[in-house]
Amino acid sequence: MDSDNPLLKMTPEKFEKYVRGIVRREKLSLKDFLVTHLEAVKGRDGEYKMDLVATFVALGNALFRVLIECKRYSNPIERDVVMVLEQKVQSTGSQKGMIFSTSPFQSGAIEFAKDHGIALVQVHWGKKRVFVTNEQGAVLLEPTEEEKLLDAWTAELVTEVGRHAYPYLARPDVYPGENLKAYFGI
Repeated sequence: MDSDNPLLKMTPEKFEKYVRGIVRREKLSLKDFLVTHLEAVKGRDGEYKMDLVATFVALGNALFRVLIECKRYSNPIERDVVMVLEQKVQSTGSQKGMIFSTSPFQSGAIEFAKDHGIALVQVHWGKKRVFVTNEQGAVLLEPTEEEKLLDAWTAELVTEVGRHAYPYLARPDVYPGENLKAYFGI
């Protein structure tokens, strides 16, 4: 892991809010989309304080809840982390679990996530990469030429100023404030 990675210089709370911005951007055409931070969610075996909870209405009037854990780690995510989230999803009756991480996922974590439909997302400064989708055992294929072009376009939005990245400065709806570095305290 690159020690100059601005994500690792954020506090855990700032990283959670950074991920909230990514999740909010994904809302597209969902109705009543809401992302809360540090929400207490009741389960059959107790209450869980979740980093993020995304709720939305889709397919008519069906309410969906996604439990999201944010892991600002420098070491690879272990299987146990995925197992705990899967248990929380089951206990609370949520429809989906996701883990956003600054580090990669160990093979055991990936296999468990595939078997249980947990989405794993590795966050890089200014973009994200989904490793496991909600399809049972499915992994994303290699990026298409269009996706590679989109990644190149995203990379163009990221500029280097004094070795610090400032992604999406032209997108105030994605990342708040004029100066992202100052906002996140890095």
